[in-house]
Amino acid sequence: MNHLRQLLTFATWVLTELGPAETLRRVRQRVLTLVRRQTYARWITDCEAPAVQAALATLRAPNGPLFSILMPVYNVEPRWLTQAIDSVLAQTYPHFELCIVDDASPRPELAPLLRSYASRDPRIKLHIHTRNGHISQTSNSALAMATGEFVALLDHDDLLPPYALELLARELARFPDADLLYSDEDKIDEQGRRFAPYFKPDFNYDLLLSQNMISHLGVYRTALVRSAGGFREGLEGSQDYDLALRVCEKTSPSRIRHLPYVLYHWRVIPGSTSMSGDQKPYALLAAGRAITDHLQRQGVQAELLPGHGGTRRVKYALPDPPPLVSLILSPQADPRQLRPVLDGLRLQTSYRPLQVLVLAEPSTLPQLRAQLGGVQVAQDPEFSLQLVPSSEDASPAHRLNMAASHARGTVLGFLDSDLQPLDPDWLQELVSHALRQELGAVGAKLLYADGLIQHAGLITGLNHGLAGSFHHLLGRREGGHMGRLQLLQQFSAVSAACLVLRKEVFTAADGFDAQHLPTAYYDLDLCLRLQERGLAVLYTPYAELQHQKLASRSREQAAATQSQPSTPEGHYLRLRWGECLQKDPFYNPNLSLHSARFELAFPTRHIPFK
Repeated sequence: MNHLRQLLTFATWVLTELGPAETLRRVRQRVLTLVRRQTYARWITDCEAPAVQAALATLRAPNGPLFSILMPVYNVEPRWLTQAIDSVLAQTYPHFELCIVDDASPRPELAPLLRSYASRDPRIKLHIHTRNGHISQTSNSALAMATGEFVALLDHDDLLPPYALELLARELARFPDADLLYSDEDKIDEQGRRFAPYFKPDFNYDLLLSQNMISHLGVYRTALVRSAGGFREGLEGSQDYDLALRVCEKTSPSRIRHLPYVLYHWRVIPGSTSMSGDQKPYALLAAGRAITDHLQRQGVQAELLPGHGGTRRVKYALPDPPPLVSLILSPQADPRQLRPVLDGLRLQTSYRPLQVLVLAEPSTLPQLRAQLGGVQVAQDPEFSLQLVPSSEDASPAHRLNMAASHARGTVLGFLDSDLQPLDPDWLQELVSHALRQELGAVGAKLLYADGLIQHAGLITGLNHGLAGSFHHLLGRREGGHMGRLQLLQQFSAVSAACLVLRKEVFTAADGFDAQHLPTAYYDLDLCLRLQERGLAVLYTPYAELQHQKLASRSREQAAATQSQPSTPEGHYLRLRWGECLQKDPFYNPNLSLHSARFELAFPTRHIPFK
């Protein structure tokens, strides 16, 4: 009843000040926030506790490493500082030291409070600066005191659950070569109520360049932190982000471990970046410098640009001259619809040189030739069209393979034939990533004709245990879970409705599996096979294309119905990939496989430590 009263008061104020349209939007957002908070509170009670208990019951690590927890302190309210320190002292894992450095706080009560704690517990190391040096210098002072094999970063007003260090120690018992560990996190308000969980993927390099996905709780091998130079002064506000990037340069993804448990509670108080990045604009500038410096150190030709909704975008450079791209269009049900598609590719796609291959059934060849003849290309020598005849009996996967064999380009693009680009530079974006040697395939953000999301990366395990679209049916500009809909990132797969890759990669992988997956899931299978070869799969939100037919959604739903796990294709996919389909590294086990909108899993899908 209290929530309803607050909602009515809020709606009345917005209606008076901003009008009915904005009222509807804001009330909807407030209701969704309220529902999410209540759902998360229920998840904490019903699911988190059993998952943690199961993990704690499977492996003991009493003689694990010493953790040095670095806590820089500055002018924090004593009650928050007290709670933060107490959350460390309450750890069930005893092998830690808490390295506290106060940065000459003006509050007179802080120094006595800290000295009192240090006198009571020998695991607390304390240093008090006589002059303010800001966060990087203070963190380095804490690092200088550390004697543990690993350092963990803790802000002076945040909280650790009592099992945080114990789960970390158990993970290190399983993976003793790990150099960097990070966990899921959430926020906590002044009343101690937890909300806004970030259930993260396993290590995802491109996502890290878009946002600090490591953040809390970040745990680093101390020797690597020191060899990287500690915390850089001048990067205040994003010194942790900068450290994560520099440590990642000194290790490999196989030595970066993600613990899918909420091991950090980020305090939300006025002035904190946990409320909004706008609270500390200098932190955003420092983050941009951290990314730019990282790219320069790696020798990557790229620039940092503003992304969607205030995010950051790394735009990779194309070679000069750019390579020939062969775009392969799937067959049109009605050949008369091909003309606007080709005109769109010629006039609304700025990338050159470009070869467009059109798959054609024998019965449609005369009409298609007429359509191609009507597309004026004489004044554009770097744009060519070619018909590729295909048998009406051939499967979609076989047709695409055959078309690829006719391609002259060093880069291939597979494209649904009713997609229109929403930006002329869409293909530059896809090709710039496809040319990265560490990547296998790249996919775009695809929209239905009504502007809702069709494809934005594929998650394995959805759609009856096979795969489904990320953030399906969300709006084009919505952020999704922690903004991920609008961020560059790796996925297990992308859709062949728009898939770009180097021709040598496609050939080496033997193309789409037309034998076992002739009509469905051949794109998913190809992407998984590319990852077996050590090549990542990328989704970019900066290449956007939209279907021109409202019927596209019903067609896709019909295709999905035909591709249930009981079909030979679904059966083969399960046999070929097995448990891999249920363990998507880019989708958190705390999230449901019954929805592509990052809804919570009841219960979680954790696999306990073994």
